[in-house]
Amino acid sequence: MGIFSEGDKMIQTVVCRFCKKNIDKITAYKVADRQYYCNEDCYSNYINKQKYKPPKKNTDGVENERRKLTDAILDIYVKNGIDKHTINWKVISAQMKNYLVDGLTYAGMRLTLDYLVNIKEVNLFNEQYAGSILNLIPFSYDEAKNFYVEKQVINKEIESKTDDFFKDEIVYVSPHKERIWPKKHDESIEDL
Repeated sequence: MGIFSEGDKMIQTVVCRFCKKNIDKITAYKVADRQYYCNEDCYSNYINKQKYKPPKKNTDGVENERRKLTDAILDIYVKNGIDKHTINWKVISAQMKNYLVDGLTYAGMRLTLDYLVNIKEVNLFNEQYAGSILNLIPFSYDEAKNFYVEKQVINKEIESKTDDFFKDEIVYVSPHKERIWPKKHDESIEDL
């Protein structure tokens, strides 16, 4: 909290808990004692930020598949210019849970999103997809799975080839010299 003088009057300032800006205490959005925000948007963003706690890494140091999926979703939102604090994680988590019940996996959902965004170049934020970027996953899951299976088969074929297979054969050609070939026979067509 700071006090600044502006002409005759003194202005008390407070710091917004979300964006850390100095704001006038009188115009600040006060939630509780010593909890000030610039406006309701900053407050709701702060609440959303507190709700989403990403899963921690496993004890062996390997990230779990759910974390990879949520990171991929977060990355898609950020790349499309959407603030990460406005993501409705309740809806997304519920959809992921329903898809798990239907037999889909976290890795499969992540690869399907990757397939839709990077391979098919689908805009998942189009209004026809009803607001959630996960809505197309059940419809494209098998198609994406087939794509990645074929990709693995091709990669295995490439890995099985030796280094000699990919090397181009180099042929050295000496400068062309005109040669005169001796005639073996002096036969004409009529002699045959």
